[in-house]
Amino acid sequence: MELMQLRTAGPGCYEHTYRIVLGEHDRSVEEGTEQYFPINNKDIFVHPNWNEFCLTCGYDIALIKLPQAAELNDVVQLGCLPARERLVYGGQECYGPGWGLLYNNGPQALILQQAMLPFVDHAQCSQPDWWGKTVDESLICAGGYGQDSCSSDSGGPLNCQDASGRWYIDGIVSFGTAICNTLKKPTIFTRVSLFHDWMDEIITNN
Repeated sequence: MELMQLRTAGPGCYEHTYRIVLGEHDRSVEEGTEQYFPINNKDIFVHPNWNEFCLTCGYDIALIKLPQAAELNDVVQLGCLPARERLVYGGQECYGPGWGLLYNNGPQALILQQAMLPFVDHAQCSQPDWWGKTVDESLICAGGYGQDSCSSDSGGPLNCQDASGRWYIDGIVSFGTAICNTLKKPTIFTRVSLFHDWMDEIITNN
């Protein structure tokens, strides 16, 4: 991603005033690594096809324009976007970081957490005892084996590694079950590789 562009999910973006924090790790203390950016509504670009009343319809993605470039350092770095044709295979180990609930109905994390979420291919994820027809091929699945993203993780990344060792933001947390870590109910992510044209258009015009 460019220095002044961030990606997230649609539900977190409504008409209010926001502040972006980069370099955060422990939300309970000032660690000296944080970079703060006030955000105006006009700098939040939610995909026009996003429908908050239809989570399974996809398009759960937004771009946020920072008022100035972020400073890259040991704790703030760019994320790699997957190519349009990039494939992730079933069983591949991916990782989902976030400050969501530590467990079902539990407290929200203060320190950044990370879960290993095996990628689940569409053939498996769309099985009747998994997510069934709820999931189309514009969405991707990861987890479902007792460890998943949880409430308040929405908008976080799914980071998967390629054969060369480079990490990509292949997914953005969209939704999951009401009960965290339910077997055969992996977290559902927006498939980032499908949105190159839309992201390019937003960045070019703004």
